[in-house]
Amino acid sequence: MLGLMGFNYESTFWTQVAVQFSVSSPAVLHAILALSALHEHLESSSATTAEGNQLVLKEYDKSIEHLCSFQSTQPIQVTRTCCILLISLENTQENHDTALARL
Repeated sequence: MLGLMGFNYESTFWTQVAVQFSVSSPAVLHAILALSALHEHLESSSATTAEGNQLVLKEYDKSIEHLCSFQSTQPIQVTRTCCILLISLENTQENHDTALARL
């Protein structure tokens, strides 16, 4: 996960908070899966393939879909966690304007 902006092995956000919320929140789970797919896509020798991008987009879309459909019933911490994950994904792809929009 070295290439992911903001990732730090010593951060409790990445090692505890995000992981804990992924168990109870499909939005966080799919955001983590999108980040994981992006990392694998960037690290693979075939980083230009559309297949890798498709998986990232699929998981990203699922995360947003779950976030929107359960927004009123989930704790604000879940929403914040999901937003941080999606901001990290956008920054890693150098989509800084989209990342700012997520704030």
